[in-house]
This record gives sequence, structure tokens and C-alpha cells, in this order.
Amino acid sequence: MHERTRRALASITAVVLAMTLLYGLSASAQPRGNILTVAIGSYPSTLDPAIGVGGPHYRVFVNTYEGLLAYERGTVKLVPALAQSWSASADLMVYTFRLRSGVKFHDGSVLDAEAVKLSFDRLKKLGLGPAIFLDQVKDVQVVDPLTVRISLKQPSATFPMGLAKVFVHGKSHARDPDNGRAWLAENVNGTGPFKVARLEKGQWIMLQRHSDYWKGWPERRLDGVLIRIIPDAGTQKLMLERGEIDMGTYYSIGPDEHPDNLAKKPGIKVVKSRAFRIFILAMNTQKPNSPLRDKRVRKAVALAFDYEAMKDVFFGNAEVPNGFLPPGFTAHDPKRPQFKRDAAAARRLMADAGFTQGFEIDCRIAQEEEQGRKLGLVVQASLKEIGIKVNLVPNPPFAVLTAELSKLETAPAFGVHRLMSPLTADPGSFIRQVFGSTNAGKPYNDSWYQNAEVERLLDEAERTADEQKRIELWRKAEGIVVDDQPVLFVVFASPVVEPVRERVVNYVYHPLEYSGVFPFYEVSLR
Repeated sequence: MHERTRRALASITAVVLAMTLLYGLSASAQPRGNILTVAIGSYPSTLDPAIGVGGPHYRVFVNTYEGLLAYERGTVKLVPALAQSWSASADLMVYTFRLRSGVKFHDGSVLDAEAVKLSFDRLKKLGLGPAIFLDQVKDVQVVDPLTVRISLKQPSATFPMGLAKVFVHGKSHARDPDNGRAWLAENVNGTGPFKVARLEKGQWIMLQRHSDYWKGWPERRLDGVLIRIIPDAGTQKLMLERGEIDMGTYYSIGPDEHPDNLAKKPGIKVVKSRAFRIFILAMNTQKPNSPLRDKRVRKAVALAFDYEAMKDVFFGNAEVPNGFLPPGFTAHDPKRPQFKRDAAAARRLMADAGFTQGFEIDCRIAQEEEQGRKLGLVVQASLKEIGIKVNLVPNPPFAVLTAELSKLETAPAFGVHRLMSPLTADPGSFIRQVFGSTNAGKPYNDSWYQNAEVERLLDEAERTADEQKRIELWRKAEGIVVDDQPVLFVVFASPVVEPVRERVVNYVYHPLEYSGVFPFYEVSLR
């Protein structure tokens, strides 16, 4: 027997065995019953909520961990979660949280203020990934078993917005000599609706209903979720059509056919949800000897770009952008006009910058991603009209690309592209993530953009209690970024379209998540 076939059969056998042991299902029932089966593209590199900050991590975290606060389903409205209430001091320097009583972790221990302090202190000590949401924290104090007081280094009206992404874990193993890194990398101990029952690293993760979940379990909700690792998009699609999985990540991340085609197939329906996604292509603002260092050239690229063509790449489920902050998201400015192609104006800017004869440049794209491949072709055709010859260069493996992006001498002058979504309702943190001066050369500021006035406006917004004044400051900062054109604002990719099996009921994508991150608690099966 071929080795690959043998491994695949062994993996399937292990999954069936796990489901049989956990839920009493027969092999013929798999993956039916009240178990949702989901395919994702890659196994999370860690299960530690103080380290993981990518899509593969959040696909587990949003179902197994919770923060003090959360966002109302499908909106940017901040609501209580593990904290039943919270308040801020008049100077926005101290926040006090009153915890829910009787909330249990997956190991049976009870949530208290010590667990919150331990989780926050550990996150700050490790200083990785999600620690960005606690940058302003000076210290965390236990007032009483159900009260936590957090003091900040400076006033912040937006601090609570990041707490939905700061997950609280139980005390077990968190005080190990390695600060719990080894144990939490492969184990989960949250308060979320599902707990990890079994897993096969690199192959699958079995989530089981957390019977003591504080929100309770209405009738017909899921008993569990089987997450299978299926890297190939074509294989995910075939498994969905055959009914071997109920949901997959491939289409929401990179659609390769019209959703109407999928909706016509037996047993499949299409779910459309609001999204705050923007597709961008970086133009390095600091790369030595690159024409794109000149703002006039970057603006010429933007004026020459065919935005309408990119709407077709998403099969109409997109709109021409007018900035960075998407429609429906905090501080989006509907009065700013949509970008419009003007090749004549682009040629004038090119001439003004001294490039009457144009130039040749490499553009990095992710060839394996459908929307990335098509973006490259649109860029190539659009810029040819203003004398820019674009050579499309596929990205190297992810680890190599990450290393290249982190150093100015190896970072590309043109590219890479990102499909970005805000993780919180705070426009300041979203703008900083992509355009922050201290973030230049780090994920996701691939353009190495820096602007002191943008930083000043974002700082002022964070210290401002009045929401409308904050919005005005955020819009001013966004306006400067748009004028400086450090990226090509390609398209607002909304709504997000996801094909699922017809038996999946009440699923909605949350717009403050990465594409392909599924919250399972509200879902049931027909």
C-alpha cells in the first residue's frame, strides 16, 4: 500500500474511533449525528491563547476561550462576557470589572479574579501576539474574588475594545517553570462553550460540548465539532459536495467560482454575512532606489488601477473602496468618494515624477490564492497603460516570506497583498496594525509606512472620551494615510460568502474575525 494512502486511512480510522469513544457514534454515522464537521487549511501552531494570533489559532480560540468582554454577534457592539459589568474612572486611567459568579473552566475550576490576573500578567510577561491589546496596562489588581481593577499607563477610551481578544485561561499549569508554555501549547483550559476532547496533531481536533458552560445549552445545539485539517482547497470543495464535511474555509478566503454554481449543487446552501474586509497591496515607501518611494508614483499606480475588475474577482460580492476603514465599521467615512480610475491623471503624475518613459518592477503575489493570482493580472494590465511593466513574482514559502518582509533590504518594493479584517471595534488599532510607525516591517505594515501626524492623531483619539470627537480624529488619520497611498486599496470584500451543507442552521460569520473563523455555539443541525 502506498505510504500516503496508508497514512490517510490511519487518520480516518483514528477520527472514527475518537467519535465512537466520545459520542457513541458508529462508524457509519460519522460525520452525521449532532456533530458538525469542518475543514480548515492548517493546524494551529499552538493552542496557547497568549501566543497565537492568526486565523488557525482563532478557529479554536473563539470556541474554547472567552474574554472579559465580547462583541454582540455580527456587530461592533461591546457586551459583557466573563465580566458581567465594567466601569471606567473619570480620567480613563482605571477600569473595574465585576466577574460573573459560578463560571467554570473546562477542568472544573471556577473563574475568579486571580485567574484573570494570572492570564493578563502571563500575557504581558510573554509579550507575544495578543499582548498588543494590553500595551497600556500598568498593573492588574485583585479587589475581591469577583472584582478586578486594571490601571493603565495613560488614559485610554478604547482599552475595553481589545479585551474581547484577551482570553482568560484556568490556573492549571500556568505557573509551571516555563510559564505554562509547554502545557498550554497542546491543551486548552478555557470557559468557552466547547472543550478539546481529543486531537491528532496536524490531522484533526475534536471539540466536545462544555456541559457546565455558563450560558447554558438550548435544545438542538451541537454536541461537538470535528475540525479536520484539509490543506487543499479542491479537496475541501469535493468533500463539501459529497457531504463529508459541513463547512470549509476555502471559499471565504479565496473564491474560485461563482457562488450561484455552488448553491445549485444538491445539499449545499450559501450563507452571506456582513464583513469588514479590505484587500490591499503594499507599496514599499522606504525601499532604496525604488520608484515607489515617490508618493506621486504610488498615487499614479492607484489612479491607473482597474477597481471595477476586482469586483468581478469576488463575483460581485465586493465594492470599490473609498479608504481603509470599511463600510459599517467604526469611523468609516461615507462622504469620501470611491476611488476611480483615471489613466490620464496617472500619466501626468508619472511625468511629474520624472518617469515619462515608465519603468519595470517586480510585484509579489500569492500565486496559489485565486484572488491573489487575479489581482496580479489586473495590476499588470492596468499599469501597462501608464508605462509600468509589472513582472509577477510568486511569493516564497511563508517562513521565507516573513523573514524577507522583516528587513528593508530584502522586503519587496511592490507587494505583498493582504485580505485584512479588524479584530476589534477600535479603528486606531486597525490603522496602527497596517500603518503604525512602530510597526514598520512587522506584520502587517508591509509598506514600511511611517507618519508622525498619523501617530499623533491616533494617540489623541485614544485619550478622547467623546465618541464623535474620536471618530473625527480617526477619519483625519485615515485621510492622511489615503493621501500618502502606502498601499493600493484594492476592494472592500463584503459580504463574505460561505457555502455550507443545508443541514447547518443559524450560522453567521462574525465581521471582527479573520476569514474562515467559525463561531459554533449558536449553530445547530437540521
